[in-house]
Amino acid sequence: MSHFLVIGDGDFSYSACLAEQGNCQVTATVLEPTAESVQALYPATAPTNLARLAAAHAQVLFGVDVCCLAGDERFGSCSVDVAVWNYPCGNEQPLSEILRRFFAQVRPKLKPSSGIARILFSASQVHYHSTELQDVSSEEGYVLLRSKPFDSSLFPSYVPSSCEGGSLSLEGATEFEFGIEHSTST
Repeated sequence: MSHFLVIGDGDFSYSACLAEQGNCQVTATVLEPTAESVQALYPATAPTNLARLAAAHAQVLFGVDVCCLAGDERFGSCSVDVAVWNYPCGNEQPLSEILRRFFAQVRPKLKPSSGIARILFSASQVHYHSTELQDVSSEEGYVLLRSKPFDSSLFPSYVPSSCEGGSLSLEGATEFEFGIEHSTST
């Protein structure tokens, strides 16, 4: 059974879809400090999605900052197969710096030989930032395994939201999967 760590899932719609697919363990996180604060931001969807996660026995963590994962004691010594961050944004910080922190912070949480860091970019993010994403991941010791169009049919009730609170389109979204680069000695 694979363990997924989902970073910054807004209204938890992605995590709920993932957990309902079965055969995986999901830890869903948001930056907001409480369930009440998430429900205030997403009153039409968050309560239902939180109930879906509870029914699927997923773990939900509030107040999780992507820049401070390694020091967050709630994660303990957990080891995940896949760390997911959809539509990353940093509000006031450059995207390259936020991505750098994501890769550095999830590395200790990924299974050493098989862990995957997955980033989902919108069509505009792909257009403007895909080279930046690949450069930062490489600098942080990751190698691009694959990129592919996001299959929204697997996540029928997923409604991505922007840092500013608006909704984003899944049309043209691309998933990038990175593995930890392992140096070989000769």
